[in-house]
Amino acid sequence: MARNDLNDFKRELFDISNNEFRKNGFTLSVEAERQMRELISAGVDRMSYEEMVNESDLLRARRNIIELSRRLCNIKASPRRIVENRMFTAARFRICPIWPFC
Repeated sequence: MARNDLNDFKRELFDISNNEFRKNGFTLSVEAERQMRELISAGVDRMSYEEMVNESDLLRARRNIIELSRRLCNIKASPRRIVENRMFTAARFRICPIWPFC
């Protein structure tokens, strides 16, 4: 996968994740958004490194980012419905492993 394609796929996955949060009435704090972008970036880089970038791999990554986002919403406990960075980190460790993100 070319570098531009990798960056486009990273943006696509972040948009999918962000849409899932919005659909469930949540927003990410600035720090949690940064962590989500880093998680996605590392996952896409892992896919490229492992040469797992065929259409079925891309579909699996799309499905898994939706699942990861939904699980973060379900774990989220604050009544403010904002995913804070420490909650994001704690939830991520409870959710993982979920390929290719962790």
